[in-house]
Amino acid sequence: MKLKHYSLWALALAFAAVSCSDDLENSGKNNQPEESEQRAYLAVKIATGTKGVSTKGYGEEGDGYLPEIEGLNEDQVYDINIFLFEKKDTEHEVNGGLEAVNRDESSTTTQIAGYGYLAGINETPSGGREPDHQEVTVTITLDDTFTETESKDYWVLAVVNNGSQITPTTLSDLRENLSSKAWTGGASGINSYDKFVMSTHMMKGQVASASLVNISQANKSKDDPARTTVYVERLAARVDLKVSETMAGNIRTDGTFKVLRYLPINLWKGNTNMFKQVSPSVTEISISLPTETNYSSGEYQWLGDELWETGKYNYVYSVDMRNKTRGNYSQFTNKYDNFFYQAAEDADLPYDTKSTEWKETSTLGQEGTYTSADNFTPIFYTRENTMSAPLQMNGYTTGLIFESKFTFKDDATVSSYNSTNGNVEAAALPAGNNGTFYVANHDGNVTFDGFKTIAATAFKELAEAADGVDYKVTSDLLKGFMDSNWPATAPTIDKVRSIVQYMSEKNGIEKKFKEYLKEVLDKAGTDATFDNVKDNLNYNKFIDSETALQEPTGEIDDTYIATLYKGYGVSCYKEGKSYHKYWIQHDPSSNVDNAREDQVLGVMEYGIVRNNVYQLNVTGIRDLGDPLPYTPGKDDPDTPDEKEEAYTILVHLYVKDWILRKNQDITL
Repeated sequence: MKLKHYSLWALALAFAAVSCSDDLENSGKNNQPEESEQRAYLAVKIATGTKGVSTKGYGEEGDGYLPEIEGLNEDQVYDINIFLFEKKDTEHEVNGGLEAVNRDESSTTTQIAGYGYLAGINETPSGGREPDHQEVTVTITLDDTFTETESKDYWVLAVVNNGSQITPTTLSDLRENLSSKAWTGGASGINSYDKFVMSTHMMKGQVASASLVNISQANKSKDDPARTTVYVERLAARVDLKVSETMAGNIRTDGTFKVLRYLPINLWKGNTNMFKQVSPSVTEISISLPTETNYSSGEYQWLGDELWETGKYNYVYSVDMRNKTRGNYSQFTNKYDNFFYQAAEDADLPYDTKSTEWKETSTLGQEGTYTSADNFTPIFYTRENTMSAPLQMNGYTTGLIFESKFTFKDDATVSSYNSTNGNVEAAALPAGNNGTFYVANHDGNVTFDGFKTIAATAFKELAEAADGVDYKVTSDLLKGFMDSNWPATAPTIDKVRSIVQYMSEKNGIEKKFKEYLKEVLDKAGTDATFDNVKDNLNYNKFIDSETALQEPTGEIDDTYIATLYKGYGVSCYKEGKSYHKYWIQHDPSSNVDNAREDQVLGVMEYGIVRNNVYQLNVTGIRDLGDPLPYTPGKDDPDTPDEKEEAYTILVHLYVKDWILRKNQDITL
């Protein structure tokens, strides 16, 4: 695996002073005498585009900067929570901040020594690179008091846009804090997302100083604030999309595809870790999430870096990650939006093709929409969602379903039953089908114009038997079985029995048609003649008895299409539409050539990690997708994301920090 580098999107807050006093909620500090608390001031500088060590992997584009899109509120700052805890003498500026945040709290508890909260900021940071940050003024309240000659050093953590004050009493409480949101709004379009929650992601930048502050009596004056720097990143991730116009398939070559709509699926809506966490490292790319909590030297759980080195890999922890196990999907029905899971066979299908949640691709990149410099359109924000490597499955992984429309070329043909000639032949799709066609197995996938042709194909291979049994089906006989248009010279009932015995049953319709004809013959008894049974030995009578195949009144609906696939193995592509699932990869570099030969899922290969932009460029479609967004009898939440036959669409994936990180192409 190639080592990947991410440059950071971050919010660097170099801050000076804060006061909170009586407004602290649920901290226990309001019960202390006011004289035991001290107010100090800090100047807070705010900027986006901080560069430095990242928790992301290493990408193709190095340290390129992906800016926020003008008009969106991605970098808007409305409020800040600041937390101080005392520095130990053994903790140094270079890496002491990470060591301090990751102190062992099992025996000795680190108290939060100071709080600061400032609301009503409503600033869009200027600058874009440390250390040139816009400045606001905040206040903190400290437990400690100082003489005129005393001072203390404190490590500093920050949360931005929480919307209210957070008041944990210990470092352990703070670092285990969960956020129930990653933004506010979002219901009325991409520009309605606002107040993105952000938190400290590293303790020292490349240019500015560490998140460390010295506070003394002098800092009680607004004119002499203490100063430091904090670095925050969004809890949210963003997905951007770009779709090519009409595309030719490289497997299905008798027509063209056009992507019409898309639907985001498996969007995590449970809690998110307020501060990023990573697991201890493992030595092989396919190893499961480790159960131990022992970290090697230089590795840290809180604010630690993602490791994608040869022989050293780790996971980003997300909430409920260990509960994401095979078959455990019922526990998560209320924790995902657009969950890829059908609770029971008779339950409603997970996705309705008529739902207004589907979005048109025709609006992407249009005037008036928000687009990036390289013409990607942001389509939604989502939250951190990670799994152990073997459990990166369709039931948990965040992704999209694309709806495409297939249009046959002018000279393209499908299998069609000709009632005049009494044969199955290649012919253009009838105009009356309105683009609808069917695919079923008959020694490979075959495209049909309708059920009648599929049923007629059951007789296709019948000829004179080598053992002398006559089951050859002439065109006249085929017209009899299909249209009750029997020849003047009737076949014997024994020949009819032989024909039915040797009919193929390579898909559900062939099988059911054969079973129906055999039942008619068996009920007639051994003494029956052909005349006794001929009126019932035809396709129309079969359809009358097979109610599940009867087209619903009005139009073909999702339930009917589901029945056809699950009950008969027939894919109905209504109006030429099919559905392609794409599971978002976080580290696609493990399959740089898209061969997917080993089908091995790697550490953090699929998933969503905070503060990344996942850019999907749909450039081609290989073949028809599924007949439904979720097709019963085919789709299964336990399906591994790497399963090769799931990929029918060509997507180039660029996974970028809210700065930049670029990955290889992906064939679905």
